[in-house]
Amino acid sequence: NTATGDLYNCSVTGTPGTWLKVGFNQTFLQNGTGAVTRTVQSKLTDVVNVQDFGVLCNNTHADGPGLQAAITAAGVNGLIYFPAGTCLTAQTLTYYSGQHWVGQSGGQLNTGQTTIKYTGTAGSPLLYPAVPSGDTINVYMDFLTFDGGFLAAPTVSWYRTSYGGIRNSSFFDCQSGSSGLVVDANVSNAAYFNIFEGDKFDSG
Repeated sequence: NTATGDLYNCSVTGTPGTWLKVGFNQTFLQNGTGAVTRTVQSKLTDVVNVQDFGVLCNNTHADGPGLQAAITAAGVNGLIYFPAGTCLTAQTLTYYSGQHWVGQSGGQLNTGQTTIKYTGTAGSPLLYPAVPSGDTINVYMDFLTFDGGFLAAPTVSWYRTSYGGIRNSSFFDCQSGSSGLVVDANVSNAAYFNIFEGDKFDSG
């Protein structure tokens, strides 16, 4: 099949009922004075959407491998979007410096927002830095509920992580005797200048 025109007004020739594959040499131009042309591929990779890695967030599917694949693909300074729903993971998810995780915002008291729920081995954290041997910096997470499933200990380990924060989020159901959030400098290292605001902590 062939296509002519742009992505908004194109004509297609070929066999009816077959798929048209649009090449990534197509271009995108944002509205507004001073905008510059970019490729569609460049535009679509501004944000990593976990759904592009098979994550369903339907409170049934094992989303852990897909979540970690998306986080790893975003890499340092990556922006990651998590859709509404509950994402189940049996593995600890590891974050990188400069990442910004954004969930679907909820209503009053953070209800209805994206939930990441731990279903793995008791005593392990839901979240932990990818490079614990060094300092992790500039990590922000917004509009997410972290559910330890009464298994995670702690639910979120903000280990040697500085100059970041978790905002408008919730921490639920850590393992008995543990905590929803632990900020740990490992004695002589760094874990400072973090912002935790608009967050909700609940043991049940």
